[in-house]
Amino acid sequence: MKCPFCHKEVKLYCPKCKKRVDNYCPFCDLKGLKPRTFYDENNWIGFLAAPYHTEGHTILAARPKNKDSCLTELDDNHWKGLGISIKKVSKAIMECYKPKDVLFASLRGDSKHFHLHLIPLEKKREKSWRKEKLYGKGHLFEFLGDLEKDGDTKALRERIQQGWDEDKQRKVITKKLKSKVKQLKIVINCQKS
Repeated sequence: MKCPFCHKEVKLYCPKCKKRVDNYCPFCDLKGLKPRTFYDENNWIGFLAAPYHTEGHTILAARPKNKDSCLTELDDNHWKGLGISIKKVSKAIMECYKPKDVLFASLRGDSKHFHLHLIPLEKKREKSWRKEKLYGKGHLFEFLGDLEKDGDTKALRERIQQGWDEDKQRKVITKKLKSKVKQLKIVINCQKS
């Protein structure tokens, strides 16, 4: 197994950074997510993805009860907070990025922690994609798949060109997202009043 922090091959604890790696969950690492987090209410945290598939790509993750409990299933309190959290975070994305709409996806293949992707649907990008694929209506699952593939390819190319690992890339992107996180926090705070 590789350490997600320093990328060395390890058994249970990384000899370099001394962190336990067999149960690492990026969504439970609240300290690591904090610079990209703009929403933390109702048992949910909303943060900008890094790397992202499109500007404004946000992840809404169930807030862990404590540092040792990864939420793979939701309790009643998390279910109660989900609707209002989606509403507030979507509204903030709409206001800050001005997309046509916000798409939701939850395909927990790599991470079992309960989370949703909120992805701004940019009108120009959707129109271009429909023209290329010859789709008139619908097919937004395919659109999200192509968006993910394009985003992952772009991120991989950047890592290769810059000589970065994923952690370094995430830190660079996080720094660039600082002003957007601030803007999204302002929008969220205005919704409270």
